[in-house]
Order: sequence, then C-alpha cells, then structure tokens
Amino acid sequence: MSMNRSEQAESFQLSADPFIRLLECYVLWAIRLLPEKQAEILEQLAPKFRKTFGKEGSWQQVISAHMEFPPDMVEQLTALWEKNRRLAAKNGENLRPDDFARMFVSKNFGSV
Repeated sequence: MSMNRSEQAESFQLSADPFIRLLECYVLWAIRLLPEKQAEILEQLAPKFRKTFGKEGSWQQVISAHMEFPPDMVEQLTALWEKNRRLAAKNGENLRPDDFARMFVSKNFGSV
C-alpha cells in the first residue's frame, strides 16, 4: 500500500519536531513494536533520508549513522524497554511502547 506525500507528512506530525518523531520510530523499531503502517512509510522515505543526511543504507542505518549510535544500540534499547516494562508492571502500571519511545527520546535527545 502506497501513501501520498500528504499522508506521509501527516504521520510525522504527532510530534512538534519531525526528527524527534523519527527518533521515536527508531526506538519503536528497535524494540520490535513499530506499527507496520509506520514502517512502510519510513521505508518509502528512506531515499529522502539518505539524501538529507548523506548516509547510505536503510532508514534505520541512516538514522543510526547520523546519530552516531553505538553498534549495540538495538540491544541496549531492547534491554532498557524490558527493564522499564517490568518495573512498571511491578508497580501495577502498563508501560506503552509509544510512551517509552517518547520518554527515551525526550530524556536523551530532547534538544536535537
């Protein structure tokens, strides 16, 4: 299913800063909880990301290279997600993936 540019742009307006939303999507992808529709949009946008950031590869590789993430970033994010999810459950709360992604990005890259 292909989306037009208006639909693609709309999907990134959930955050005041499209790059912040892109980082949130990276976090969701890393913890294997990025919605399929969003993943399809990001795949379609990969050529634009390559051109914009001057990096090669998938959209995930472009963002990782641009942000200079360590090689084990996915593993780090997955471990942090599991730890925080268990902690929330222990306290009787349900940590949603989107909330985790927003909190992680805000804490670590809030002023990107």
